[in-house]
Amino acid sequence: MPTYAPEYPAGAVPYHTQTAPTQVLYEQARQAAVAKASPHSRRPGLPSQRRPWSTEEENALMAGLDQVKGPHWSQILALYGAKGQVSEILKDRNQVQLKDKARNLKLFFLKNAGAESGGEEGGGGTGEAGE
Repeated sequence: MPTYAPEYPAGAVPYHTQTAPTQVLYEQARQAAVAKASPHSRRPGLPSQRRPWSTEEENALMAGLDQVKGPHWSQILALYGAKGQVSEILKDRNQVQLKDKARNLKLFFLKNAGAESGGEEGGGGTGEAGE
């Protein structure tokens, strides 16, 4: 495999608009990215790892799906999120987390419904509620 050889001397600035050689700029950008990604520079209040769902959170999500008649995540959070009309049980969850949990609950129900009925999956519908 041929190696890349720039057409300008090492350490030279290839373009008059550059403030330093490309390798120097790359190294500065890489170090900045590493520093930005370090756990010490994270914004406070954001969870750093996965947080399991409580039974109360799961029940609120399922109740919300029934109340808003489908996968309307912002409406569910309006009911059960921060300053929710019903409760604040889902205040630490976002719309993506609601969607992912609803999908996993659906798969769980489908899997267990098949096991209880002798291996047959009923309904045939595989789309989200409300589709």
